[in-house]
Amino acid sequence: MKKHQNFKPNYMQIQDYILYKIESGEYPVGSKIPSEVELAEMFSVSRITANKAIKELSIMGILERTRGRGTFVKDFSEEKTIPRLSYLPSSWS
Repeated sequence: MKKHQNFKPNYMQIQDYILYKIESGEYPVGSKIPSEVELAEMFSVSRITANKAIKELSIMGILERTRGRGTFVKDFSEEKTIPRLSYLPSSWS
């Protein structure tokens, strides 16, 4: 009998990684996060997958994308909270 594995899509793993870095203070407000290409290489996924992760965090108001400059951690209000992490590998700490 196969074990049930907790599968999480790659783009969500990237989101969790970025959120972890924000919560830990490694990516403070206004800081630039890695590019789509860098994230794609880090997670061994396509740039499109990294793009989806960043796009959704931008829609949520956590990141701000600026064409030609990069993606930055947005100063979100206290009313908005960072979604709780559901996947946190020990290698990120």
